[in-house]
Amino acid sequence: MKGKRKLIYLRASTEILAQRLYPNIKNRPLLQGVSSKVKLKSLLKNLLTDREPTYLQADFIFQTDKSEAKNLQGLLREIKSITWKG
Repeated sequence: MKGKRKLIYLRASTEILAQRLYPNIKNRPLLQGVSSKVKLKSLLKNLLTDREPTYLQADFIFQTDKSEAKNLQGLLREIKSITWKG
């Protein structure tokens, strides 16, 4: 995955991911057929078990469970200023 680009993993717990995804679950093809938040959390846990080893290879990893969008935007600006100079 790595190359000249910097990779950022915005990490969140399965609980938070389920809260964020469930309201729009019908618009997510991978989540079609999931009928409850409990099932969604279980699916997300399985997906992260498979995918997280790859995600953890990112250059930057930020826990986003308690972050607001405004804070994340500032954080991303800071990263950009440090890592993408010239």
